[in-house]
Amino acid sequence: MSWLSDLILFTKLSVLDLLNRQKLKRIPEPDSITTDPAAVEDYNQVHNSSLVLPYALSLQILQILLKNKQNIRLLDLACGPGLFSKWMAQNLSIQSLIGMDLSNPMLDRARERFVKNESHLTSIKFIQNDVTDLSSIPSASLDLVTFMNAAHHIPNLELVKKTLSEASRVCKNDGFIFLADHTRPRTEKILKIYYHWISKKNKKLGLSAHNLDFYHSLYAGWDTQEFSLIIPAGTNHKWIEIYPLGFQYIRFIIGVPLDFGKISFADLKVEKSLDFIPVEFHPLWKLLLIQFKLGARTKSHSV
Repeated sequence: MSWLSDLILFTKLSVLDLLNRQKLKRIPEPDSITTDPAAVEDYNQVHNSSLVLPYALSLQILQILLKNKQNIRLLDLACGPGLFSKWMAQNLSIQSLIGMDLSNPMLDRARERFVKNESHLTSIKFIQNDVTDLSSIPSASLDLVTFMNAAHHIPNLELVKKTLSEASRVCKNDGFIFLADHTRPRTEKILKIYYHWISKKNKKLGLSAHNLDFYHSLYAGWDTQEFSLIIPAGTNHKWIEIYPLGFQYIRFIIGVPLDFGKISFADLKVEKSLDFIPVEFHPLWKLLLIQFKLGARTKSHSV
């Protein structure tokens, strides 16, 4: 029954998304830095929440992008409690890792997560720093810069664009910049349907503090047009925007080498991540993968 109810709700949201223009205005989050102990602990268990879905999809896309890369030097911006950092360390050919965040409690959780050093990593650092200021990092010194589920925490579009521009500067010309974040729903009605649907699943898993943050985040997200405005000009990378067919709840902005071809989603595997996705989210995971395998939309931006 869960599969059918999820499909019905997903279809309803897709139709509403298609029929409506952007009406919902952005409301910045009450706190741009997550330090509340309950919220930090919920984020530390993010693999048991709805956020596991964009993380799992992002990891598969990164595996496709980086399948021929070895000894990757990684910078994970707004790394939070280090869950996605850990997944990348375990599933990509990562040589060294820098995790960056403004929240010390989040960084403490990240350090705990890496307390047993990954044997193949030559260096692991977690540093407190504003992700819009990468002046301490040398140019062209990294192979991959990730910026997961945090662009909506940045107060304005110019600072998000600056972050991507700086990410391109510190990344090698043949490296990749990877941003993923949710989009702000078009209307209040769409937001409420989406929030109640997902928050019910999170609540069953005991993540009430995460639900409050999720609610504020939906209002603080950038809309589908605003995402196009964060693409920086004059960088050494080509920029690709990726979004799903139907309900546009997520956006990817990826900086790729100038000679990079097209991204193929044929290799996305529905079964691949089911072992670490909670059963409650299995129907949604399958819908998400089908949506991208059959209907992902891409838009290239000139440099």
